[in-house]
Amino acid sequence: MSEEILPEETTADSVDPTSQDAVLEESAEVAEDSQAVEEAPAPVAEVDPIEEFRKQMSSLPGEWYVLHTYSGYERRVAADIMARAENFELEDYVFDAVVPMETVIEVKSAGKKKEVSRVRIPGYVFVRMDLDDPETSDRVWRTIKDTPAVTGFVGDRYNPVPLTFDEAVSQLGPTPEEVAAKQAA
Repeated sequence: MSEEILPEETTADSVDPTSQDAVLEESAEVAEDSQAVEEAPAPVAEVDPIEEFRKQMSSLPGEWYVLHTYSGYERRVAADIMARAENFELEDYVFDAVVPMETVIEVKSAGKKKEVSRVRIPGYVFVRMDLDDPETSDRVWRTIKDTPAVTGFVGDRYNPVPLTFDEAVSQLGPTPEEVAAKQAA
């Protein structure tokens, strides 16, 4: 006669108390994890790009001046200004030369659309520099003024006037169209 072996029934009394505690602890951890996921912080509100730009601009040294250049030479002039500042050891006075750019969609032949980057303000370059030191301001001014393709500073011909902070932000910062396009993306 053969004997059948039947599996033992597991009851609350027959389970090892230490394994029962382990199962309870594990289920408590899973519950805590799921609760932590549910309580995840809400996404932080997006920062206004213009305000972010204002903060960055306020921490930069120097003041912004506007140069008039030959149209079509803006990028070359900006690169030449930075190279001349380095060559004439004026890096402590000339900090940056910027050509504001914008991205536009041009419709080419056959209705093809192409995204193109172009100069936002043709014929102008913005230069961030320090002309406060009387000993070097004439040298800095002359170096910038004598850069090829520069016709002069905007404003007073011999005594350049810096842009106000708000003017610099409005000219160099993101345009409302750029902000709207980034938020839509």
